[in-house]
Amino acid sequence: MKKKTESKKCAPKVAAQKVAVKKSANILLERTDKVVTKDKNSVLKIFGPSYKVSAILNEAMNEARAAETGLPVAKVLEVLKLRDHWCIRREWIEGKTLAETMAGDKKNLMRYLKEFVAIQCEIFSKTSERMGNLADKLDKQISASALPKETRYAQMTYSGKFGSNKSLTVKLLQNYNLTTGYKERQIPDIQYRMSGQLFDFEDDDDEVASEESWLDKFNYSFSNRFNLYEVIAADTVRNIDTAVWYTGYTGTYSVDYSASLFDVINLTPKATFTGMWTGNRWINPEDSAKYRKQRSGWNPENDEYGEFFYNHNYSLTADTKL
Repeated sequence: MKKKTESKKCAPKVAAQKVAVKKSANILLERTDKVVTKDKNSVLKIFGPSYKVSAILNEAMNEARAAETGLPVAKVLEVLKLRDHWCIRREWIEGKTLAETMAGDKKNLMRYLKEFVAIQCEIFSKTSERMGNLADKLDKQISASALPKETRYAQMTYSGKFGSNKSLTVKLLQNYNLTTGYKERQIPDIQYRMSGQLFDFEDDDDEVASEESWLDKFNYSFSNRFNLYEVIAADTVRNIDTAVWYTGYTGTYSVDYSASLFDVINLTPKATFTGMWTGNRWINPEDSAKYRKQRSGWNPENDEYGEFFYNHNYSLTADTKL
């Protein structure tokens, strides 16, 4: 005898549409179904019809709670509705981003890298009792997915390109084995890259382009990465928390010069400088990797700010078309 099954009708999803704004609007960021513009002395984030009102209100609420922790973030001024579009208005903060500052002051890159790490650590040191946990949000999304029950994997990625030589990638990912309880998380994994000519000389439109200078042959590349990595392995015997955190940052800056010898041999000398920071310390660093134990190295009350490392190397590459 077959049982009758009731089919549940799912509400149709609203297709993402491009938000229409005035041509005169000062657009700061444009995405499918979302636009961010500068409106006088404020920033207006305009949402399309695919966004739920509850999600928009929740975003504004979370940003208000973040401001209450003391973090220097843009304050939410109001949530409003303009021409059938829900919007969030925030205060406009004048100034340059850290990425723009680093690009304009390459001599102090290491100082800016340390500031970047300090800012990330300051963010992670704040807590808000009523703000939702991102890891719990991913858990719910994974549990509601149609993936096999044994292993479920989720990843959210933002990738943006600025100008012709700068890119930013932000990833949030989790790998969860529901059978064994083994869980891996990277929340977040941030990577920023930029490269180009070290000396960029622009010719005036009215002038004839000047001949190539030897300074034009200097090139640079800069990349950095910050991630927070967590591993959880279920312990059903001792019933203890087995969560282990790994926090780290790596910044690499390199300069090379493209030269030619007798118009036959191409020579490329290169210098690379790397700075690394980790938020972990070894309790017994002399032990083998099998028995080595670690602890958190971030404890400002005891003047512990993690471990910093520095490395540099130099190379010379030669090639020819013969």
